[in-house]
Amino acid sequence: MKRRGWIIGGSVALGLVLAAAAFGVVVLVRGPSVVVTVVQQRPLVQTVVVSGRVAAAARVAIGTVAMGRVVEVAVREGDRVKAGAVLVRLEDREAGAALAQAGAALQQALARSDQVRGITGRVASEDQRQAKAALDLAELRFTRTSSLAAAGASTGDELDQARMLVEQARARHAAARSQAAGSGTAAGAESRAAIAAVDMARANVESASARLAQTRILAPADGTILARNVEPGDVVLPGAALLGLATDGASYLVVQPDEKNLNLLREGQDAVASADAFPGRTFPARVARILPAVDRLRGTVEVHLSLPAPPDFLRPDMTVSVEVVAERRESALVLPETAVHEVAGARPWVLAVRDGRLERRDVRLGLRGEDRVEVVEGVVVGEDVVSGDGLRLKAGQRVRAVRE
Repeated sequence: MKRRGWIIGGSVALGLVLAAAAFGVVVLVRGPSVVVTVVQQRPLVQTVVVSGRVAAAARVAIGTVAMGRVVEVAVREGDRVKAGAVLVRLEDREAGAALAQAGAALQQALARSDQVRGITGRVASEDQRQAKAALDLAELRFTRTSSLAAAGASTGDELDQARMLVEQARARHAAARSQAAGSGTAAGAESRAAIAAVDMARANVESASARLAQTRILAPADGTILARNVEPGDVVLPGAALLGLATDGASYLVVQPDEKNLNLLREGQDAVASADAFPGRTFPARVARILPAVDRLRGTVEVHLSLPAPPDFLRPDMTVSVEVVAERRESALVLPETAVHEVAGARPWVLAVRDGRLERRDVRLGLRGEDRVEVVEGVVVGEDVVSGDGLRLKAGQRVRAVRE
């Protein structure tokens, strides 16, 4: 029995050796099995995927141009405000007193102007009338004295005295006329001085009003308060940002794809976006603007996308993911990206299986999808191409193709 068992065991071992040898011969003759994929003709979409943020229509940093102590902050983060609403109020006692003082000075200047045009003007006009009457009388007496002197009825001293009285009357009349012109007409020096004083007083009132208005910080537009950086009691300086406001208007997306994708992007391209906080809720977008400058430190370009129908859950600065449809082919020869060697290089190539042997072929690529590429030249539809790592294989080698 023992000898018989040895015979049976030896036979089994011999059978296994012969089977292994036969398999080795088959492998040697037909080559190793390799996993291949079939070149397919199908639609292909090339996209650019990038993350970014939601931007408000405009984001305004609200500050003050005056130094002062804050007495009231009327809003908090998230509050809706209307244009012109008072957001922050500064202490205004000094500015109010300055406005009252400027107003009083204006009233004083107006009263002085009325006085120049009224009483002073009328007095000067009366003086001019009286001086004219005195001149007329002096000239009449001079004419009479001249006639008497010619007839020998008057002496030369009387004629000289009459002549002197005429000269005095003329001088007085000229002075009165000048006084009336300066006080009673708008072209006069005194009247011009009064008008200038009124203008200056009005300018001081406007300046004081502007300083008082600076103690009220108003909303420049309708919007939502994003940030509050001030509290009552704070002393603020000109230029400090006290509040942040997102103005009402159409929100948009800001993304910064790598500059290597710049040749794929064009204005008007469709895109699909989703917020990281709501990943299952996508919404449409469209490339609206590609900024001309490239960030030399990060190697990116800024792109703005409009939102035809922005969802209600979007918030300023919210993180979003965007997939821009760069190009689409309705019918393309497609291979998995893993089947193409040196896919990003200057001379990509594949290992095709033809008549049971490997054949290396240079290919020209077109669109690149998420995990597939378009092959423009080098293969035909229905061919088998080695999928995955084929670097251990050699061109001309016999193989057995096993399709995925």
